[in-house]
Amino acid sequence: MIKNLLTCAAVTVLAAAILPAQQPSPPAEASTSIGGKAVTIKYH
Repeated sequence: MIKNLLTCAAVTVLAAAILPAQQPSPPAEASTSIGGKAVTIKYH
């Protein structure tokens, strides 16, 4: 039982350390030019 408790505590600590390190979301809009034509992508 102690081993299970320690395992759960370790997983919780690791998850708390890893989750904030995730990359932020991409911008809501991206624009570029392909073959001289403008291409815009808007995320909803």
